[in-house]
Parts: sequence; C-alpha cells; structure tokens
Amino acid sequence: MKEDGSVDLTFNAYGGAQITRKMTVFVNNQPVKIDNGDYVKYRVKKNKMCQIKVKLDKAKVSDGDVIYAIAVDTGKDYRLGVELLGGPILVTNGD
Repeated sequence: MKEDGSVDLTFNAYGGAQITRKMTVFVNNQPVKIDNGDYVKYRVKKNKMCQIKVKLDKAKVSDGDVIYAIAVDTGKDYRLGVELLGGPILVTNGD
C-alpha cells in the first residue's frame, strides 16, 4: 500500500492460446471498479506472457483487506475458461 492509501497491482497472464479476457478485481470478496469500469479487458498472445496493471484508490482498499482477480474468456474467444490471477493477497501498510 502506498502512502496515499492506493495500491498498484500487476497481474501476469500466460497466453497458451491467443484470446481476449475480462479481469475483475475483488476486495474482500466484493468486485471493485477499475478505471470507472467493472473489469479490465486484455488480450493474451499465444505462448507469450502479458502484464495487466491496475491501480486501486484508497477508498477501495484498507490495511488488512484481501485482494484477488479472476479473468474469464470473452467475445468470440469464449470457451468457459476461468483463471485466478494472483491472490489472495493480504494488504498491509508495511508497519
């Protein structure tokens, strides 16, 4: 957690297949808005690693919260694929 209370998160996703996904971030098992949206959309390329970076503001995250993200295939790439991207992560202020 940063001094201003925000949290920068980086999730890594491996593209076994070239697909588009939607990722939702959860704080204490509740979905949170990311950049004024419900999810972040990203595309992975075959056999490549990609990074998805998001910033949660201090209104969404407190010391002791648990964060995780779930991504699902979307659009023409929809194959019932679900992936847990990192987590759960316990937020601490470093003290």
